[in-house]
Amino acid sequence: STADKIGFQVGDVNMANFTETAQDIIDFNPGAGDVDFKVRSNNLDNVLFIEGSSGKIAMGGTSSPKNILQINHAGADGDDGLLIVRADASTTDDDLLGGIGFDSTDGNVPSSVLEASAYIAGYASEDHGTGDKGGYIVFGASLTNDNDDTTSHERMRVSNSGHVGIAKTAPNSPLHVYSTLKL
Repeated sequence: STADKIGFQVGDVNMANFTETAQDIIDFNPGAGDVDFKVRSNNLDNVLFIEGSSGKIAMGGTSSPKNILQINHAGADGDDGLLIVRADASTTDDDLLGGIGFDSTDGNVPSSVLEASAYIAGYASEDHGTGDKGGYIVFGASLTNDNDDTTSHERMRVSNSGHVGIAKTAPNSPLHVYSTLKL
């Protein structure tokens, strides 16, 4: 079957193509020109801004992002940063709440934050509800020569009570370090 296509051109610049095929596509800036993309609200000029010359993305009111992703905020309740939320109604003890993974495109890009070369992850420390939001943070890293698509190793944990464990998953003092001391 033939694809249906609508294109929008301004001057000599092809701004957008809307194509209906087995995989529908909306292609902004299909000519790969230096075209910025912005979304406005009633009180903010650049709710979302993509800089055409660099591909950098800004959210929260700037049209000159300084890095690949920049999020501006006012430091107020509901406008104070980035929030990663687990979207279910049955979060239980030790469920992953979310995380940030650090890796490269050399080899396989991991499908899980926990498979990244290094990661920071948040977990529930109890079943969650309106009066129960306990959590802990884990820092992980892969060993040299670990294969891709394998879970990285937990290196440090900050428990819900504020205890820090280095090579300990259940720290029972303010600083709990596992060590095999070699003299």
